[in-house]
Amino acid sequence: MVKDWANDIELTKSKLKSILNDIKDKPYTRVYTEMCNIFKASDSNLAYGVFSLFADEDTQRIDIRKVLLALGCVVIASIEELLLFEFLILDQDNIGCLSDDDLVVMLQANHFLNNPNEVRAKVRSILTHPEKVI
Repeated sequence: MVKDWANDIELTKSKLKSILNDIKDKPYTRVYTEMCNIFKASDSNLAYGVFSLFADEDTQRIDIRKVLLALGCVVIASIEELLLFEFLILDQDNIGCLSDDDLVVMLQANHFLNNPNEVRAKVRSILTHPEKVI
């Protein structure tokens, strides 16, 4: 579904990077209509389906970082470019490393997990046994 929608709105690496630059230093969560505006996407069942994957169950607000992480996986072909792009999304304080909270956001986007306790357990597992990640 995410790949179909990315193709539908003709999303490219340069568009993704432009969106990332535009959202820096702004709130991470947005409502559905704001997301459509950011991605210049029409209000469609496909757009709604993609954004709803990343919506908070209680507030229905969408974390744009999670959307960008998922879209990067289907738009960016080079693994090196993808890793750099994902790092830039998550390293919001620009200190050159990722915190536990940054890893939680990444895992929520990649595994579609919304329960913070499940995700933090996965982060602890990764940090304890990094050799098992690969």
